[in-house]
Amino acid sequence: MINNNPIKAPKLWKRFLAFSIDVLIVYLIGMFIGELYDVQLIRLGSASVIIGYMIAASYFTLLNSRILNGQTVGKHIFKIKVQSNDGNCLSVQKSFLRFNLYAIPFFAQDLLVDFISPISILYMLFGNVFTIFVGANLYFSIFNGKFKQTIPDIICNTVVHNISDSEVELNAPKSLDYYVVAAFSVIVITGSLFAHSKLEPQLKTYDALQVVSKTNSIVVNDQTTTFNTGSDTKIIRSYYIRILNAKTNLSEPDFAKFVAQTAYNSNEIIRHADGVRISIGEGLNIGIYSRWASNTYDFNPKDFN
Repeated sequence: MINNNPIKAPKLWKRFLAFSIDVLIVYLIGMFIGELYDVQLIRLGSASVIIGYMIAASYFTLLNSRILNGQTVGKHIFKIKVQSNDGNCLSVQKSFLRFNLYAIPFFAQDLLVDFISPISILYMLFGNVFTIFVGANLYFSIFNGKFKQTIPDIICNTVVHNISDSEVELNAPKSLDYYVVAAFSVIVITGSLFAHSKLEPQLKTYDALQVVSKTNSIVVNDQTTTFNTGSDTKIIRSYYIRILNAKTNLSEPDFAKFVAQTAYNSNEIIRHADGVRISIGEGLNIGIYSRWASNTYDFNPKDFN
């Protein structure tokens, strides 16, 4: 039981709206920084995510600590706060730890995109960690006892509560809660491994495109569309390839054609496709704010015979 502190668990919608306000504030700060230093941030590539991380860390760490009584702007509006289980406000160190437990799964994927192939099993597993973490926290915030402590709160011995006048006991999660999260994790990982096994035809294409574009920000999708025209049914199979922040001296239309030719040469399936759509884009992503602009170019694989 929390020591003589008259506190009450907040409704889920309060936490969601409070967090949404905080995310909006951090986003606006990120947008200001991103637009002010866009050229420099684009040159940094995925390393620019560190800038967004530092902004978010400063905001959530300081405001959720004893410095501002455990209340971000969103928490202040909805009259909720975060504190330790012993009733004290969080130290800056504990608040920083709590922030990282929430943030690292989110920022890690964006940060690693220039270093790990997004089509690799390792990158997909990072994505699994994020999906599992979000799913588990959502589950705990709904079903974990009266105080709905999330995983970072359980680890840090912290709790989010209303500033009100009723006392509530903290209950440890039930065994069933952990079994549910474990089952969800198995489903997510199994699904990703199965999906990755279907990407084999795309691996050579991805490797070839990585060489010519000198970037990891590549997406290759096999798209099948069915058209019904009265009594006739036509199936059109096409490939969509997106490349962001490529390093090339070619003009964009020439580079798009070069990409289509490279894809055609690397993948026999593309040679029999009905079309190839190439999207060439440039922009920045600092984790808390992103901005992209792109142009698309369509090609007929038969033109590359």
